[in-house]
Amino acid sequence: MNTNIFKPYLELKCDNLEVISANIYKFLQTETELTTNGALGWQFIDCKKLLKMNTELLKFFIGHKLAPKDAAVVILTETGQLPLHMDELPVTAKINMPVINTSGWVNQWYSISEDDLIDCPTVINRFGNSVEDLTNLPAEAFTLIAEIHNLDKVIAFNSRIPHVVNKTTATITPRIIATFTFHNEPLELLK
Repeated sequence: MNTNIFKPYLELKCDNLEVISANIYKFLQTETELTTNGALGWQFIDCKKLLKMNTELLKFFIGHKLAPKDAAVVILTETGQLPLHMDELPVTAKINMPVINTSGWVNQWYSISEDDLIDCPTVINRFGNSVEDLTNLPAEAFTLIAEIHNLDKVIAFNSRIPHVVNKTTATITPRIIATFTFHNEPLELLK
């Protein structure tokens, strides 16, 4: 599937985002050690348990006719902790929700030529999956195509477009967002 036919992201309306975000953070504090153990980067959490404890989140997904499969949080304190990357297949469309401290950060998506992508070596990521290694490509191989400063809305996003998260100002940390994948991947939101 050519994932370049899909746009980088789409903002989704969410009337209860403050409540959902607060409940996700409460879940992290009461049901995990992620807010106290210094964890950084991508951290899987129990999706079923989270949805049971966060009815507003479940209602949001039901309203969009989405069946959540996996849930994770991405915890960052500095630029470089989530370098420019593409997520592994088979998933393309994911949904991200701000949890706390997203001001002072920027999400950016970049285009890359098909030739550069084909020539890119692959590596095995920490989850045991093969993914393109973008680290040795020169900066000029990438062109900025979209960005969101201070992510404060729910977004569906294309995880197969090279993307990065960087700190733009001194800000309160950690930055935490929740990310979800689905049994019925919402690709239509990115068309």
